[in-house]
Amino acid sequence: MDISFTEIVVILLVAFLVFGPEKLPDVARKVGRMIGKAKSVWRSMTQEVENTFSEVHTPTSEPKALKKE
Repeated sequence: MDISFTEIVVILLVAFLVFGPEKLPDVARKVGRMIGKAKSVWRSMTQEVENTFSEVHTPTSEPKALKKE
């Protein structure tokens, strides 16, 4: 996701017009917290999937009944 400087300025301008100068800091803080929470959840899910795949693909010794002699 690549956002240019111009796009950031436009987003900030629209946010300023929609929320006003009084509410803008609170809105920015809430958006920042939501983004942080989303990143945390994404990191947690990714780690869980990686752990599951590593458990599935980890070679283990064969049970004695299945070993060929």
